[in-house]
Amino acid sequence: MNLKRNLFTACAIAVAGMASAQTNFRDITFDQAIEAAQKENKLVFVDFYTDWCGPCKMMARDVFPQKELGDYMNDKFVSVKLNAEKEGKELARSYKVAGYPTFLVVDTNKEIKFRKLGGADASAFMAELERNINPNMSPEQMEKRYKDGERSLALVKGYAAYLMSQSRGGGDTLEQEALKIVTDYFNSLNDAQRISNENMFIYMDFTQRMVDVPGQYLVANFSKFPKESQAVLLKKVDELFKEQVYAYLYGERPVAAKDYALMKEQVNKMGVNKDKWFNPMFELIECREKKDYNALLDLCEKLYPTMNESQRVVIIGGMNSIIATDDKVIRKRAAQFIRQRLPEMTLGQLMNVVYPLSMLERE
Repeated sequence: MNLKRNLFTACAIAVAGMASAQTNFRDITFDQAIEAAQKENKLVFVDFYTDWCGPCKMMARDVFPQKELGDYMNDKFVSVKLNAEKEGKELARSYKVAGYPTFLVVDTNKEIKFRKLGGADASAFMAELERNINPNMSPEQMEKRYKDGERSLALVKGYAAYLMSQSRGGGDTLEQEALKIVTDYFNSLNDAQRISNENMFIYMDFTQRMVDVPGQYLVANFSKFPKESQAVLLKKVDELFKEQVYAYLYGERPVAAKDYALMKEQVNKMGVNKDKWFNPMFELIECREKKDYNALLDLCEKLYPTMNESQRVVIIGGMNSIIATDDKVIRKRAAQFIRQRLPEMTLGQLMNVVYPLSMLERE
């Protein structure tokens, strides 16, 4: 269910409010970094990049400037960026770098302690680094410490992140275990701790649905969070509201009148509906509740020309769930609705129509 929804959700949330304590990449050579690491009792972190690499630019723009990661990196490493096709070419060859970005952590003997190919979000990246350089944060040690009753912030955050990294998604056992660990930790906190900056990971990394306990708390107590956190969290709130819309529209969650009315009020009150994205979705949800699928398709026909691409993806990509009937005539009409719009679809939209179309047209 989560995997399907991820096709329709802009999942990536660019973290705003980049603070001054971003990752400090020093303008020095690799050998100078080794010397500095010896003096400062640190490891060396090397970012091998190229000018044309998209994920390299994403990491530089969205990930390394984040304060929490920057604080961690600056405490643990002497960090350098090397262009693998220019000044870092020979070093990249010696370390057998074959793709970009490639990140290495080496000790002062130039021995590799950690290697990673490709980007990641800040929390996952930091957790993966820690698992590989800190023996106490190895998967085996984290499991043992947790089973022995430890519930420290570092352990909860690291262990849950590890389980999520091993999960295939879709609500599998590892994902459920990770979410339970974080929810149990959340339930142990007082209000002051729940809104503290050190616990923002609960909402940003481990809150997937509006109906989750942390999700409900976030929305109900949003004004109590520090001002510097609200801009980032508002994007998460927007994501959670949209997840709720998808669940209603696709019939994955019953539409309780009181909860639905409250959501409509909150969407406007909290300012996430300034672009009116939610308005046609609310119309469709309310029409679907009447179970008049011909009327629902009429409404789709009416609203579709006014929708932006993300709204259209929601409709087209989930049409087989929106039209939840075995009536072959209605299902055929829904399939025709999709087929008539194939010529005007973007590549992303076309990729999302194969499954719903096949489900609508199956005998």
